[in-house]
Amino acid sequence: PLLSLSVPPAPSPVVLPSTAPGALAALQSMSVKPAAASSPFDAARFGAPDWLPSGCNTDDLVLKRDLVGAAKVSPSSCLIASGHLFDPYSATWLWYSRFKQFNQVAVDQVVPFAAAWTTGASTWTPDSRRRFANDPLELRATGISQIAAKARRDATGWLPPNAVGACAYVVDQVAVKIKYRLWVTPGENTSMLRVLSHCPA
Repeated sequence: PLLSLSVPPAPSPVVLPSTAPGALAALQSMSVKPAAASSPFDAARFGAPDWLPSGCNTDDLVLKRDLVGAAKVSPSSCLIASGHLFDPYSATWLWYSRFKQFNQVAVDQVVPFAAAWTTGASTWTPDSRRRFANDPLELRATGISQIAAKARRDATGWLPPNAVGACAYVVDQVAVKIKYRLWVTPGENTSMLRVLSHCPA
């Protein structure tokens, strides 16, 4: 009961890293400790994508940001109908279509909810978890095949299959963890350090 009253995570006053050197410096200042949680993980505790007054949800905003040539369902709609994605994880071009049964693209969590849960999020309030789950910093359009391969695993168990994608992914993960004051596990720390140490500036 006491854990549910935890103060919601607030954006950190430090500048969030956007480059490998910045992420490496930030990672070296983060808390490193074993995974822990106040209760078993349940993805439903992070809520669903927020619906906005415009009639779109958070996923549409991310698709508009990440897709090339994003086309709307209609001129007056903010629902994204189609577009191309240069997948940052696989370094391949993919096609998105809202009305296609077998799509190639979906919106993914940068830090999987399961990994966030065991590195601090289990003590947050429901509203804090919902805000985290709908933060564009925590969301990225990518290939469905990459999402399936990644599943709930953190950087210890999964990294993008190409070096450039791995660098971008780890930089994004460090930024999310810094903003929401999540810690890194020893395994995550080792994996992230190894990736960032070999990234171009």
